Amino acid sequence: MRITGGKFKNREVFSPQDKDGALRPTSSKTRQAVFNLLKHGKFLSQVDFLTEEQPDILNGRVVADIFCGTGIMAFEACSRGATRLLLVDKNQQTLELAQKTAKKIGIFDICTFVRANATTLPAPVTQADLIFFDPPYNKGLVAPSLESIAKNRWLKSGGVVICEHSQQEKIVDFSPFELLDQRSYGHSLISILKLTY
Repeated sequence: MRITGGKFKNREVFSPQDKDGALRPTSSKTRQAVFNLLKHGKFLSQVDFLTEEQPDILNGRVVADIFCGTGIMAFEACSRGATRLLLVDKNQQTLELAQKTAKKIGIFDICTFVRANATTLPAPVTQADLIFFDPPYNKGLVAPSLESIAKNRWLKSGGVVICEHSQQEKIVDFSPFELLDQRSYGHSLISILKLTY
């Protein structure tokens, strides 16, 4: 698996031998589509923290990757200008591989690795501007994890969550988040949410 754009384009990301199919990294095609949306999406006009002086949603931002797995979304964000990364997963093996990648590409010092269950997050070391959030499909984890993100203040007020979830896992109420945009990619939905308080 390789980073698809930015200053670390084509750098390899370590990934585990996934014999039981438990790990489902975001495909390179979906990653490129997501980062294209983050550059040009119409929803950007509704993102409160973007200004004329700092119009980029990634450049200079704190980005969290929850259910990070290999950390590929965080590393893609860093490649495109994010300056602080928070990587969260409950699996120690994948966190160690993400640490190995961070060391290999020279960004370990800007990363914080947290072993935690996303539905019961600890207090963050710092709040994120943007969160990538990719729970296992059809396990009922989207709503309780979003609740944990909001309750434990992982996201700044007005911050954005990019949630990848199954087409079958329809979410009616994202409260306290506002749905800004939603896109379909194969069996996946990308929901772009803004924290409303």
